[in-house]
Amino acid sequence: NPHLNFVYRDPENNFNRASVKGLVCRLVKVKQPHTARALEVAAGGKLYNVIVDTEVTSKKLLKRGQLQRRTTIIPLNKISGHSMNQNTIRTAEQLVGKDNVQPALSLIEYDRELRPAMEWIFGQVFICRDMATARKVTFHERIMKKSVTLDGDSVDPGGTLSGGAAAKGPNVFEEVNKLKEPEEALARKELELAVVDQEIINLARVAERFNSLKERLDLRKHEVELVRQKLQQTSHHRYQEEVDNLKESIAKLGKKVVECTNTVAGNQHKVNDLEAKLKNVKALKETQLQTAKNEMVRLEKKAEESSKQWKQREQAYTAHQSHHFILGKEAVENEKLGGSTYGRTTQDDGGQHTGCEAAIIGIPKKISSEVIPRDSMIVFDLSKSSQTDDQELADGFQQDISTCYTSNRSLGEICSFFQDRIISKNPWPPRFPKQTPPQIAFYQDF
Repeated sequence: NPHLNFVYRDPENNFNRASVKGLVCRLVKVKQPHTARALEVAAGGKLYNVIVDTEVTSKKLLKRGQLQRRTTIIPLNKISGHSMNQNTIRTAEQLVGKDNVQPALSLIEYDRELRPAMEWIFGQVFICRDMATARKVTFHERIMKKSVTLDGDSVDPGGTLSGGAAAKGPNVFEEVNKLKEPEEALARKELELAVVDQEIINLARVAERFNSLKERLDLRKHEVELVRQKLQQTSHHRYQEEVDNLKESIAKLGKKVVECTNTVAGNQHKVNDLEAKLKNVKALKETQLQTAKNEMVRLEKKAEESSKQWKQREQAYTAHQSHHFILGKEAVENEKLGGSTYGRTTQDDGGQHTGCEAAIIGIPKKISSEVIPRDSMIVFDLSKSSQTDDQELADGFQQDISTCYTSNRSLGEICSFFQDRIISKNPWPPRFPKQTPPQIAFYQDF
């Protein structure tokens, strides 16, 4: 609907568009949608009037606003409207019922500043449920006000009636409501666009300022380069370069001097120690030499003692091995000589081992009568062992011999027993690095 838009140009520069309030139909909000048709008929063509703040604004718009069609403008400071008397409203409500009649002004919402215009348009109209109600209200002698039914039929106190077929299509207020949301979105976008346009303008100004400053900077750089080239061609510039180089060298040498000073201070105590040692080197040498001699004498004495202990151990080991060999040999001979005696047994428990006892008792006597060459083995006499360092070994042999009296062992088992006994009593077998120890063997022919 083209009548729902009011298009104009600003009549002057810096024109305040807030002074133009807009079309009446866009400034009214219907409280109850089913009364929209009646309100549209009640207002009539006034819905397309334009409300402004003053008559001055209305004159500017009419003269220089370049309006596209004929327009009625309502200045708020000049329009005069009146709302309906409360007594009249109560009379109508008592006449047809409160639910059947309502003042048109009570069915709309609007800004307070627009009240004069709204009273002028809707202030003297009733909205009734049907035509019969409208006639009662309109032609009552104490009311005499225009009435409009919900279907859009109107009754004028002058006697004019209008009605007929209901209007087709949406009413003005419905069209306005449909346009309200898109227009609000459009207004937001226009506002954003205005902000963006302003930013573009500001950026354009900044860019222009930047380009101007950049040109000036480039010009100054060029001038500085020209001055530098001129300075390089003068003697003053050469002297300045030499001074800068000397300052840099002085700084480096100063750091090196500090480092060398720290090194000298750190090594001074080492120098002092070496000087003190050089002064006392002779006395220190003599002291160390005497210490070495004393240690050498001590080690020689220890070596002699170790040699004596070695010889003693070697002799003891040779004696033990010789004893072992003699016992084995005597055991074999006695078994050959007394085999029949060993084999006799008696029923008396005390005489079961007579042969074994005789063989065992004869071992130490036979050993004591043997003479063994000195270079091959040392004679060991069990009868004299109590006077030697092997007293413990001799006592053990005598105890073992007594044990054999009551045993049932053969002569070979007895020899093996004495062999293990001798070895267990000699836990320190010495080493013979220069000679081979005597070989001990038992020859058992049983």
